[in-house]
Amino acid sequence: MPHQRVIRYLSADDLADGLARRLVRAILHRQDTQGEVHLCVAGGQAATRVYEYLHDVDERTSVDPSRLHVWWSDDAFVPTGDVQRTSLRTLPLLLTAFHLDPSRTHPIPTMDGKDDADDAAYAYAQELGNTIFDICLLDVGESGAVASLFADDPSFSPHTTALAVGVTASPTPATERISLTLPEINRSHQVWLIASGAHKARAVNESLLEGSQLPAALARGTEETLWWTDQLAAAQLPSYNCSL
Repeated sequence: MPHQRVIRYLSADDLADGLARRLVRAILHRQDTQGEVHLCVAGGQAATRVYEYLHDVDERTSVDPSRLHVWWSDDAFVPTGDVQRTSLRTLPLLLTAFHLDPSRTHPIPTMDGKDDADDAAYAYAQELGNTIFDICLLDVGESGAVASLFADDPSFSPHTTALAVGVTASPTPATERISLTLPEINRSHQVWLIASGAHKARAVNESLLEGSQLPAALARGTEETLWWTDQLAAAQLPSYNCSL
């Protein structure tokens, strides 16, 4: 499995700007070499800031929206229109940045018309099918969680065969959520983990320790795994990690 690499920026704004530019270039490169691109996006404050900065990247206008699919790593199991929905906050930013074709966006099912979180997870898994993400963005939580995978939750299993899972006791709002599983995340060609702020420093350090079993530590891309941090989030890491 490819080694992990840490890219460290001076500030949260530098991180968001740099990651946004790298994301656009990565999408363009893959569209040039393979055609369609499947991008999995995360919620969270740091990831959302990246989507806001996409509008400052001139190259984004060269992205072909008819060859870009957008998926979500997790979302709240709440009614459509509930402000806790990750896609409700992120989809408008991505739509305007890339002029996305709505038929190529794949939000996680809501509570409307679903019996429970497991029912919604099953529906999302059916839509995913054999999809492999070219790039999977993950916002790292304070406990080392990614998507809605929490180390102490029964729904977190590195060995499950499911593609998506219902989480019924999330420690973050909302308590019921739908999440990609770790095996589905780890099918991604590239996994990009985002961490910003001093409150993420411990999770970043512990996730990068050898033998760590935190969800963030176990999320790996088949081609590349990149950690995108600012100086505060990387404060406990050795100084020789890549800095920008």
